[in-house]
Amino acid sequence: MLKQSLNRRTFLKGAGVVGAGVAASQVVVHSAHAAGGVAPAAPPDRIVATTCEMCGNRCGILVAMKDGRPTYITGNPEHPKSKGKVCAKGLAGLRELTNPDRIRQPMKRVADGQYEPISWEQAYAEIGARYREIVTQTGPGAVFWVTHPKPTQPWEDRLLAALGSPNSFTHSSACYTARDVGFIATLGQLPSSDFGASKYMVFVGRNPVEALVPGQIVSIAKARSKGAKIVVVDPRYNNTAMIADDWLKIRAGTDLALLLAWANVLVTENLYDAEFVAQYGSGFEQFAEMIQQYTPEWAAAITDIPAETIERIAQEMAAARPAVFIDPSWHGAFGSQYINSTQTARAVAILNALLGNINRAGGLIFPKSAKLGNLDPEKYPAPPEPELPRADGAGEKGGYPVAIAHKGLVQAIPELIEQGKLHVGFMYHMNLARSIPDRQRAVAALKKLDLFVAIDPYPSETALLAHYILPESLYLERDEMVDGVSSKEPVVAVRQQVVAPAFDTRPAAQILIELAQALGVGEYFNFTLEEYNNARLTPLGITLAELKEMGVAPAGDKWEEGMPAELKTPSKKVEFYSTKFEKAGYDPLPNWQPPLTMPVADDPASFRLIHGHQAVHTHASSANNVQLMAFTRRYHLERLWINDARAAALGIRDGDWVVVSNELASGTVRAHVTAGIHPESVFLPGSYGRFSPQLAIANGYGLAPNDFTAYANEPIAGHAMMSEVIVTVRAATPEEIAVAEAHDQALAATWKSAAMLPGRV
Repeated sequence: MLKQSLNRRTFLKGAGVVGAGVAASQVVVHSAHAAGGVAPAAPPDRIVATTCEMCGNRCGILVAMKDGRPTYITGNPEHPKSKGKVCAKGLAGLRELTNPDRIRQPMKRVADGQYEPISWEQAYAEIGARYREIVTQTGPGAVFWVTHPKPTQPWEDRLLAALGSPNSFTHSSACYTARDVGFIATLGQLPSSDFGASKYMVFVGRNPVEALVPGQIVSIAKARSKGAKIVVVDPRYNNTAMIADDWLKIRAGTDLALLLAWANVLVTENLYDAEFVAQYGSGFEQFAEMIQQYTPEWAAAITDIPAETIERIAQEMAAARPAVFIDPSWHGAFGSQYINSTQTARAVAILNALLGNINRAGGLIFPKSAKLGNLDPEKYPAPPEPELPRADGAGEKGGYPVAIAHKGLVQAIPELIEQGKLHVGFMYHMNLARSIPDRQRAVAALKKLDLFVAIDPYPSETALLAHYILPESLYLERDEMVDGVSSKEPVVAVRQQVVAPAFDTRPAAQILIELAQALGVGEYFNFTLEEYNNARLTPLGITLAELKEMGVAPAGDKWEEGMPAELKTPSKKVEFYSTKFEKAGYDPLPNWQPPLTMPVADDPASFRLIHGHQAVHTHASSANNVQLMAFTRRYHLERLWINDARAAALGIRDGDWVVVSNELASGTVRAHVTAGIHPESVFLPGSYGRFSPQLAIANGYGLAPNDFTAYANEPIAGHAMMSEVIVTVRAATPEEIAVAEAHDQALAATWKSAAMLPGRV
């Protein structure tokens, strides 16, 4: 049953902003208040429950309506990801509706960077004809679809399968693939951290205060108020470190050494959960023998963390078990970062198992999934699964056998195009040219596609390389597929239209059905969005109308503590010694492996380039939102972090212009000089460096770490190595400063002009 109906009291209950209860990040707090963190005095005449899309979390939100217009957004108290809170990005969602850079109707490329508007009918007819012409020559194995996962993905997968291609790609191999591969090999599936019930939380390279899920921040604050301790392992004093009991300023890329030393302490001092290991573990004897060599003293020399600190943290974790966790993270220190990231993820999973915290309150839990239905296969037949091998070798024998096949190696797309393996591409909710390593390589390759179709609301860098741009309606303008949310109490959520679509844009669900028809596979899309959603909701005993009233509803059994009878590993147990890795020819134990690259020891200008999230941006996708970029400008968030002692040796002061360069790229940015970063590293936020000339707010502002990142695949999971990047940093010359100042002033003038547009501020 739905808990309550939406009313003004419910709305005001949820009208909080994340950060207010944590006091962890000045940026988060300022962002929220500046964005309007208090509900308007005038009561709304209607409230619409939907889901946000200002990042990939898809939090539940409530949109207040007054006289047919949306006036305010807050978090839905019933949604586990929002818990009544909303971040600055969520509050800024209304600004998207008045963004003048939106694409207003389908566009056809007539020359490099030049487009003409066409009708939807012409776009579909020409795309269909060109597709058939190419595939007749190449076969369906030359087709790919790339996306950032969202509720539409089952339909995208269905369409690609109907076309006969296995080549689906998501952003995961540039984000979290190593984490997935390592944890699945060890535990059989991905767990979540039970923040609210934990007594001891360890974040290795993760920054939850800025890589923001509001509901998690609420739970962390709850645990903190009960005395939970927080440890942050990061080369940089990130915003989560501000609320931590310990900040371990680790040398970047050496996290595996720290984890191995922690395991050494737990095993050699007999602090691990021996009963849990004996009952649920496999291969512990081999692991225990291996771990003897990795002492705290050994790790201290590699990580720059004192041996006594390493030993103390291990002992504290053991004392708190099982209500303790080392967070599985996303990108973190072991997502798609280093050549050792997959084995680092394995070490994190193993350490948690040593603490006996698997599926225990306050530790790591296997969240419950929503029990959703499917379309009747008799009435709505599904296409057969493609039998062709993947072009990138993900999940394939002789390629990357333990990689996540259906997510692919997205960074390999340019190489596959250059090799003549891919000829036709479709992109949705992704900005390939800005998101993967080596921008110049990506742009050059995408230009060689015989047919490239982008579904995009904006003229992004990648959209402006497509032959056809199909403009999607914004998330507040469209209905979408119901979406299961896994948690302790699984729910189903729905995105529903808040305002009518602007211009000649269409929702993704409609585009996918029409595109299937144009490509000759319409028989697999002989249903409507409403029919699909009703089929998904049938097992739950609720109607779509009921779900739309609340936006979220219970969708399955609640989580219960205790290990499953069997894990989804070859041994059915926690694999300290991975038989899956052994069979594939990889080290079955997470032995120490150093990073692939290191700064040049005798070069005072040589640094490792690291990157990360900021609370007010989602990667670079939100950089063209005037409200969010206001925070960047006010707080100088685009700057390069550099260690104060290293900066002094280079003659660099806080706010100075510096030149960052390596063999791939060079750029100028101001410096943020601080003691809060390891001397060997410099940090760039991943939110800037947009280069589309049609994005008035974002274009040309700041630098992107991807531009300095070389293309290379890690050998186990196949992921990109996004922090195996060495750059030099020097003070800018007077001539370079003059150019940078002029560029900055021009951007400021554009900014002020855009900010004055009606509805923009």
